[in-house]
Amino acid sequence: MPFVFEGVLDTDPASGLQMTVRSCSVPWSSASSCDGDERTVVAAGPVIRQAPLDRPASLAAGGADHLALTVSLPESAGNEFAGRSSALQFTFTAVQRPGAAR
Repeated sequence: MPFVFEGVLDTDPASGLQMTVRSCSVPWSSASSCDGDERTVVAAGPVIRQAPLDRPASLAAGGADHLALTVSLPESAGNEFAGRSSALQFTFTAVQRPGAAR
């Protein structure tokens, strides 16, 4: 799917919207906190990009990834970002690895 850029919020890689993806070993609580082991699986960077998850738990048999996305505007963003909006759609693609002989 090609990226659709909405404007300065999406196109400025340093001062535009930034995204981080965190994983929790258990489902996230309703207060958006992790009561298990939490780690970053996609480091902070521009919101529009393709990035693989770092060591996803789902690669292990029976594993699951409980993900939380944080999208924020850096404090360094100038006045040109004030009052702007952007519509985002997140797509996650998973590919099953081939099974091994038992």
